[in-house]
Amino acid sequence: MLAATLFRLFQTMTHTLQDLENTLNRYQSMAFHTDPLVAQKLAEITKWQKARLALTNQPLFTAKGHELMAAYFLNRLYGGPNFDTLHSQICKALPLMHRVEKMVPKAALETSFLGVELSVLSVELDEALAKLLIANSHTGQLTAETMRQLYLQANQQTQRAHQMDLLDQLGARLEKFGKSFVITTAFKMGKGSAYKRGLNDLYDFAGEGFAAMKPLKSVESFIHTFTASERAMIDRVHAGDPEPFGPANHPALNP
Repeated sequence: MLAATLFRLFQTMTHTLQDLENTLNRYQSMAFHTDPLVAQKLAEITKWQKARLALTNQPLFTAKGHELMAAYFLNRLYGGPNFDTLHSQICKALPLMHRVEKMVPKAALETSFLGVELSVLSVELDEALAKLLIANSHTGQLTAETMRQLYLQANQQTQRAHQMDLLDQLGARLEKFGKSFVITTAFKMGKGSAYKRGLNDLYDFAGEGFAAMKPLKSVESFIHTFTASERAMIDRVHAGDPEPFGPANHPALNP
């Protein structure tokens, strides 16, 4: 019961457990795990990106009933290097998953793996920016102009558009599975077993997602509004807008 529930909650666009393992291996092979300077710059990028996300999406994030989902986006789905704990617990849970893989519908598997892919992709894209900071010998605080130039230099327009496509797919799938009485009931029943197996952070990650979805009229609509905003920001960057993230002198963008 616990394993089937976890499959629905891990969230990525892979099709088998082997694909999930490959995604986890991609994460483990990233440079920030072994290079302190990359880790430092990635942490700076992550901090700036979270502030920028909150600013760019302020109308959506501050709307009534959206506060929990906004916090979940900023603190969980966009976890940056903080994904380490979840990564280790997912790896720990893999043997349990293998035992029930054939019993879980493919659609549920694809839904449940999508967040892992999204989290890893977010770190990969931002680690590339962190490496550019180092190559450019950048020191001091990040600014909106520094980040604008990094986005252009990295030329990640296609990858970041793909990231939003995956997020839209997740929204559509969560609309179907996320508020299922059967799934939420099974999830609640599995808490003791999850904690007993040392999967407490993984369980809490999923639990916070359920709690964040509950006040929303539509998970899919929330995510679609978010991705539309992010696509517009990406387009502004590559169209040469000098202030693609918002007012260039805003304190959140120039700490």
